[in-house]
Amino acid sequence: MFKPDPARHFNVLLRGVLPALLMSVMVACSGSESSSSNLAHSFPEGFMWGTAVAGFQVDMGCPTMAPAECDDIHSDWYQFVTDAALVKDEANHIKGDPVSVGPGMWETYPEDFKRAATELHNNAIRLSIEWSRLFPDGAAEQAKTVEELDKYVNAKARDHYRAMFQAAIDEGMTLLVTLNHYTLPLWVHDGKACNKNLSTCKAKGWVDGDRIAKLIALYSGWCAKTYGDQIDWWATLNEPFAVVLAGYILPSADRTNPPAIFLQIETGIAVAFNMMVGHAKMYDAIKANDSVDFTGDGNTSQVGLVPNLTVVQPKDPNDPKSVIAAQHLDHIYNRVFLEATINGRLD
Repeated sequence: MFKPDPARHFNVLLRGVLPALLMSVMVACSGSESSSSNLAHSFPEGFMWGTAVAGFQVDMGCPTMAPAECDDIHSDWYQFVTDAALVKDEANHIKGDPVSVGPGMWETYPEDFKRAATELHNNAIRLSIEWSRLFPDGAAEQAKTVEELDKYVNAKARDHYRAMFQAAIDEGMTLLVTLNHYTLPLWVHDGKACNKNLSTCKAKGWVDGDRIAKLIALYSGWCAKTYGDQIDWWATLNEPFAVVLAGYILPSADRTNPPAIFLQIETGIAVAFNMMVGHAKMYDAIKANDSVDFTGDGNTSQVGLVPNLTVVQPKDPNDPKSVIAAQHLDHIYNRVFLEATINGRLD
């Protein structure tokens, strides 16, 4: 079996997530106990130690598999980082490295999962399904029901995901699967056309709320029905505010993503709202189509959102304006999505 180079093929990330924030892996630390002058810390039985990866970030760059089989060329992110005109435009902040420098996990997953289990002692792993691998062209938009999507799926990709999930399960790991980790199929979002002119591009992605909510709900329901017997935990969207900020308001050298348009404030607000609605539609679709009860508690699926949160503090805590500015940023960055998805309040 191919032996991946640790420096190139293994990207480790520990994610602990709080149930109160509707995140997807629910874990809790036990209290500490005093032992002489030292504190003894322990984790409760069933605590999940996990590694997190995302398809577009780790799949490509297969060591022996042909690029035509390994690379997912049908997503807006693939277009974004490989299109010569987009890469050349300095405003997009794209480095231009080829996708062949990726870890190649689409091929190396058996060894990667084995190492996660034996070297990292993981008992959980977070992966993503790439919508553009399963439904690479716009023909899927003809489907009106989850069942009808079967006619349009890429069968090879469908079976490959099942094999990947089973390999992780065979290593004793619980699966947390993200359905939308940033990327969209090109037929849903043409990032290049929207980067050039948002008003005239046809496939507007999250800007076209009615269209994408319907499409992503069907896709989510299909995944839940197809892989629900393997997957314990589902995440709908990964870090939605990152998409809003770096895609429509403030793309920068620190973070940028398609369509990378600058200071489109009203559009960014609309995208945020559409992603909130999209999450709700995805949640309902998963619940309606995943009928497997892993825990025996009557819950047929565990579904959450993965928001990106950050600590916000005023630059000068003695300056009322600085304090208010920090409160505003905390509200926009951290609380808007949480309030909408948990309490149904949009502000």
